[in-house]
Amino acid sequence: MDDDLVWWALQLLHGIDLRHGPDDDHLHTDEQVAEWLEEFRIRSRSNASGAGASAPE
Repeated sequence: MDDDLVWWALQLLHGIDLRHGPDDDHLHTDEQVAEWLEEFRIRSRSNASGAGASAPE
């Protein structure tokens, strides 16, 4: 796995459990997390095929 891909994922996932406040919802929805996972899978397949991961967004 490419270091750029790992760093991209870590940048998305750090603080994933943060909330707006002590009794509030999480900052990120389950749908956002699912989209990030799908993007990671796409980038992983692309990386495995030799295309490489694109730069973090």
